[in-house]
Amino acid sequence: METAPAESPARRDPFRGFLYALIATIVMSASVVLGKFGMQKDGGFNPATFAFLWVGSGAAYCFIALAITGRLGMLRIPRRSVRMVVLISAITGINQYVGWTGVRLLDPSFAAFLNRTAPVFIILCSVVFLGERLRRAEVAAFVVILAGGCISTIKDWHNADTRTGMICIIVACLVVGAQRVLIKVCVRRVEPMAVNFYRALGGAIAVGTVGLLSGAIDFSVGGAHWAAALTGGLTGPCISVSLLYTSYRLWDLSKSTMLMMIQPLLVLPLAYVWLGMAPTRWQFVGGLIILAGGFW
Repeated sequence: METAPAESPARRDPFRGFLYALIATIVMSASVVLGKFGMQKDGGFNPATFAFLWVGSGAAYCFIALAITGRLGMLRIPRRSVRMVVLISAITGINQYVGWTGVRLLDPSFAAFLNRTAPVFIILCSVVFLGERLRRAEVAAFVVILAGGCISTIKDWHNADTRTGMICIIVACLVVGAQRVLIKVCVRRVEPMAVNFYRALGGAIAVGTVGLLSGAIDFSVGGAHWAAALTGGLTGPCISVSLLYTSYRLWDLSKSTMLMMIQPLLVLPLAYVWLGMAPTRWQFVGGLIILAGGFW
């Protein structure tokens, strides 16, 4: 670890940061639909197995990409960053299992709408851990998002799957809020692709270990679900996340995060065309209010 190259902070480049974040959003939108297909209740993976394959294959793809391009040296990280990378990896395991459990139980478009609460938690974590100031507009946005979440559950809160799925997504968003602040700090000293590789590898180890000990790991599914999981591992945790982390180096964390707010608008047509799924009227209205709060 001591032989890691000296830090070389990337120059700010808002335009490139915007492009990276935009491409990441588009690719991740397709990945969410792939994930929903891979975890179909009728014959798909369970959340623990899917989360393990998702981040495990993502780590493998990152390693292969670095090896092919002769950049394996990026994986040497400064000693002072090791603890932070380990913490990011551990958080990934929690986020992946809880988040994919929520996606499996909910319509993918509705899950994408709920995931737009993450920017609020990222901002709150920035206030707590980075000392940033909380503006009145951000407090108002939080209230709007909370109202949207309440409206979206009016008709379906009695449904156990919907209730559990919503709780899982919100918990995952809370976890992501803390993680993104750590990542923003970490990519100042460590290459984004290296952070993503260790994040995915550590998450896979965490989910896989718990899954094996609990007997939840089960690979006996059809070829189409395998294809969805492995393709999603390439497009999601490898390509999309690496691009997003790179945008953090070049652009403001809040701006990259806000651009991700358009994800539900991309997931909605993809889920309808490919899976024939759409949110209920109340879920759609509540989702739009959540989206409005995110753009506040």
